[in-house]
Amino acid sequence: MGALVARSQSGPEGAQLADLGPSIATDLEAVARLRRRFRHIVVDEFQDTNPVQAAIVDLLSTRAELCVVGDDDQSIYGWRGADVAQILTFPERHGHCEVIRLEENYRSTTRILDAANAIIRRNTGRHGKTLRSSLGEGDPIRILTLRDEVDEARTIATMVANDLAEGVPASEIAVFYRTHALSRALEEALIRGQVRYQVYGGLRFFDRKEIKDLLAYLRLVVNPRSDVDLDRVINVPARGIGKTSTDRLKELANARGISLYETLAPAEAEAAGLTASARRRVIGFRRLLDQLIDEAEGKDLGELAAEILDVTGYRLMLAGERATSRAIAWRTSRSSSASSRASPRRSRRRPSRTTSSRSRSSATPTAAARRTASGRSP
Repeated sequence: MGALVARSQSGPEGAQLADLGPSIATDLEAVARLRRRFRHIVVDEFQDTNPVQAAIVDLLSTRAELCVVGDDDQSIYGWRGADVAQILTFPERHGHCEVIRLEENYRSTTRILDAANAIIRRNTGRHGKTLRSSLGEGDPIRILTLRDEVDEARTIATMVANDLAEGVPASEIAVFYRTHALSRALEEALIRGQVRYQVYGGLRFFDRKEIKDLLAYLRLVVNPRSDVDLDRVINVPARGIGKTSTDRLKELANARGISLYETLAPAEAEAAGLTASARRRVIGFRRLLDQLIDEAEGKDLGELAAEILDVTGYRLMLAGERATSRAIAWRTSRSSSASSRASPRRSRRRPSRTTSSRSRSSATPTAAARRTASGRSP
């Protein structure tokens, strides 16, 4: 299978995935071995598969009972190769499959589902489904239009604080957000409002850029030959080591079979074709790493993390970003205030806006299952 992976990573852009299916089909020994290994195959989030992944599933499941689970209305990864046609055409490719529509939603009230249905039914090319709930009609839906994520977080924190003040139990209040990037603004707003909270689900804290950067530095202290980590932080905070210099170091490392860390030595940096100023910067970065490695001995993790933030200048970078954000917000508010005073009688007409997008509903998935010749279903 290693040769197949290598082949999938070569060739013209866009052709790699399309060419992988036939490659696997010709590797009969590997395919036969994997077919014998699996008797039951379950694929979740099938709407997010690409044609190659769907072909692999088909190849491996010729003797196995196959069950795929997904919701065509929640296909949002077309930008990375996913093709909703994989789930839409599944019944055609597997003629004896049984399609089971899971239409009862156990989390939302009827009003929420009716709103979702009204939007999602406008999509073209979908498996029809009608969501229903046994939780009752529910409260009316409220829609707020806010300036940005900071304004949104501040509004939510105020609403939560008001509910708590009115005696609503904290266990009855929850804030859902779609992307991890919204977590920071919400947490900061709740902290400013002195509202205690808990974050559930996943390691969102570790998904933040600054945390990933710090973890990369910590791993480099233990293993300076980790190319992935070194590539992440070689110019973080910015130290004048640009992409051109980094690419040349990578080319040298690949040609000589050495790590990126080893290319930061004076002779290797010169061999990579770096300019004199670029060589000084990469050599300085290696000295910084060596200093951290030498001083890590005997320190606990917290002390080492604090030293990395100080020695690398990362703490100053974060402080500068926050100061810049506050200054921009202050200038924006001052500008808006001055504009209001300068033209008190001017009518403010809100322009109409029209948006069009492929909507996502809170639908529970549609499942498609194919029976084997034995008649057993998964």
